[in-house]
Amino acid sequence: MDLIAPVAVRELAKARVLREAVLLPTSDGWVMCIRTGADERVLKMRDENAPRHFQKLDAAARYAQKLGVPRLLVELADWPSAPTKRHRFAATKRR
Repeated sequence: MDLIAPVAVRELAKARVLREAVLLPTSDGWVMCIRTGADERVLKMRDENAPRHFQKLDAAARYAQKLGVPRLLVELADWPSAPTKRHRFAATKRR
C-alpha cells in the first residue's frame, strides 16, 4: 500500500476530501488506513518512510482526532483474541 504523511492527512481533512480512517490490526499493533474516495493509503511516520504503528486504540483515536479525521473505524476480522489473565484471589479467614 502507498503511504501518506500526517501533514497531507490534515490538508485533506481541511478540504473535506477525507472520508474516513480505518485501524487495521498488525503484529505490531494497529496501522491507520486513510480513505479518500476510492483511494486508500496507510499513515506514515513523520520522519521515516514506514507505516506508523499504534500500540493502543485510544492513542490511535486521539491522533486521528488531532489530524481532523471525521470518522474512525476499527477492523477486527484479523485481530487475535486478547490473552486472558487469571487473577488469584487469596482466601482470607474471617475471625
